[in-house]
This record gives sequence, structure tokens and C-alpha cells, in this order.
Amino acid sequence: MTQNVPKAIDELLEKINNHRLLECQKEWNTLQHNHREVIVSGTNLASYLQATEDNPDLALEMMKNITPNTTRNGFFTLISRDLTTLCASLTSIVDHSRRIFKKHYPDTLFFQEWNEKTASIIKNPSALFLRDLRNYLSHFASPPWTFEISHIDTNPAAIISLNKSELLKWDGWKPLSLKLINETQNDIYLLPIVKEYLGLFQEFWVWVFSQFEYLHEEDIKEFDSLQKKQANLMTGGRLDSMIEVEAEFLESVRELFRKEQEENDKFE
Repeated sequence: MTQNVPKAIDELLEKINNHRLLECQKEWNTLQHNHREVIVSGTNLASYLQATEDNPDLALEMMKNITPNTTRNGFFTLISRDLTTLCASLTSIVDHSRRIFKKHYPDTLFFQEWNEKTASIIKNPSALFLRDLRNYLSHFASPPWTFEISHIDTNPAAIISLNKSELLKWDGWKPLSLKLINETQNDIYLLPIVKEYLGLFQEFWVWVFSQFEYLHEEDIKEFDSLQKKQANLMTGGRLDSMIEVEAEFLESVRELFRKEQEENDKFE
């Protein structure tokens, strides 16, 4: 007995729409969004901090003793935004990935490696400091920016830092972050901290994202098979790919539009 085609397509679509692959893709898309936020905010922050050292005109504007110094105030507002976004996003991606990976891959070699690599990064002083800085910014105060004027190749340069004394007014620093602050003779020079963390972060997440197809090899095969069946049912066995089905549909729409245009042209 021939199966009712519309019913078969509906049943197949239900399997496709509820497939594990789509659920996991959606959750990994969240991680990719968090990843972009970290990279964009961190790269912007590093670029702005570097600019005050490389651009003598900007350094001179920063040091002007005028009230208000709109250049300096605007600059600090700009880097405060990116620092806050960076610290919040790096915390989010760790929390989200732990939940997602524990849910879907608890007994895999990937999850074991992820835990080991994450533990290694978390022990890094730059990562620890930025993670604690997120809590400082969320629960205690705005970034305590300060700067000093130096000279690089005889050109003035503004070295942007976080005020050490202001940071130490908060009692929420973890021991290793507190050690980093106390062992710094002057204020906390943020640029190398951000650069080091971004390097570690990008290397780690390039590895993570490369694991998706390996983790879902069987899911991908099953999903492709379901879509092939869908294409077969929708075209009476003519096509095996939903890409081909969609392309054929778009071409039919274009052809319909061309015919309508030709008919309209006849009456002009």
C-alpha cells in the first residue's frame, strides 16, 4: 500500500525539526556569539590602549590640563565600555560552554580535554585577573583609569593603567589575582594582560569549534539522510538534495515572475 505522501512528509519534518543536530547547533551558535563579543571587545580595547602609546597627538590631548578634558573623558568612556563587555563575555562563554558540554558530551574524550584545557587557562594570571575584574566592575566600582606620560622614540605617549590603590579597596579579589596586583610596583598596566588573554582565548576556541563535526559525525549523517528522504518525497524521487529542491523552487518563482512581466508588457 502506498504511503500517504503529505503525511509522510509531515512525519519526516517532525523528525528533522526535532533532530539533536539542530538543538546542538543552536547552542553552539550561542557560544559563537559569546566568542565574537570577547574577540571584538578585546581587540578594540587593545587597539585603543595601544593608540595612546603610538599616537603622539592623542597622548598630548590626554595630558592637557583643562576642565573638562572631553578627549580624555570620552576615551575613558570608550575603553570602559569595551573592558566591561570583555569581562562579562569571557565569564558568559565559560559558564555557557560548561552547561552545554556537560549536557551533551559528559562521557567523551572531548569533554575531558575541554576540562583540562579550561583548567589550564583559568590558572593563567591574566585570565584570573580579568575574571575577578568582572566582579569588581559588576559589584564595586567603575574602572579606575589612570595614565602617565612617557616618551617612545622622543614622542609623547600616554600609558593607560588601572589605579592599584583603587583596586585594592575591594576585598573580593581571589588570592592569585591579589598576588598579581600586589606584586606590581606601580599601577596595573592592562595592555599586555589583554593581549595575552586574547591569544590564549583564540587558540583555545579555534580548537573547540573544530570539534563540532567530529562530535556530531553520526548526527550529520543521519540528518543528511533525512533531508535526502524529504527531497525524494517532495519531488517524487527526482531529486536527492533539499538544496536542489530549493533551487528548483526559486527558479520556478523567477519563471513565473518573468511570464507575469511579459504579460504586463503586452498591455503597455
